[in-house]
Amino acid sequence: MAIKKGGFMKGKGEVLVISDGTGFSYGSYCLIGWYRGRLKKKVKAHCKVVFVLGEREGKRMILGVRVESSYGDERKMFLSWLRGQREKIGERVKYVGDGLYGKSIEILREAKRMGWEIYVKVREGIWQGVRAEERKEAMREWEEGMEIYRQRYKIEQVIGLLKRSYGEGCRERSEEMAKKAIMMRAVLWNMAVLMVSGFLLFRCLGLEGGLLIASFHA
Repeated sequence: MAIKKGGFMKGKGEVLVISDGTGFSYGSYCLIGWYRGRLKKKVKAHCKVVFVLGEREGKRMILGVRVESSYGDERKMFLSWLRGQREKIGERVKYVGDGLYGKSIEILREAKRMGWEIYVKVREGIWQGVRAEERKEAMREWEEGMEIYRQRYKIEQVIGLLKRSYGEGCRERSEEMAKKAIMMRAVLWNMAVLMVSGFLLFRCLGLEGGLLIASFHA
């Protein structure tokens, strides 16, 4: 799901884009493992969700959501969102992702093609070093831009806020309805952000107007 930005991320300046995945449970249960006619484990079904957060001038908005079944690949989900972008997010984009996204050469190539600065964790493995040029370049940028990478906590804050506000699970019993409910939570969060931003702007304009009237009468 690509969420319309409504001009929130447009304009001059830089935009910080962060992606991360999480899970949301829903009504039904999955039965895992039967042994001699007895159930070994019963767990709540859940969806895999990838959120894409944007921040510009201190204002945050969820730019995109991808929801799949519990075994969805986060890298493919984010790559699908990335390739679906048809409008420029900002004048200068800094992308931050954890080590999982740093393992995808396709994500690194696509982000670089879009002109983004990439700050994803890339490390050498125990038995194998970093060979691909895209990953070598990303590793250098990650090491040099550690302060930017540390801002990854911002998307964790948003995900935590969503779960505290709406719950870590959905009451919907089917996967399709649960996916829609999760997407709606992101939409509601964006609406709340826009309402708060509009209220603060109204307060500022009202305060400035009051000062102007006071100075005029004085």
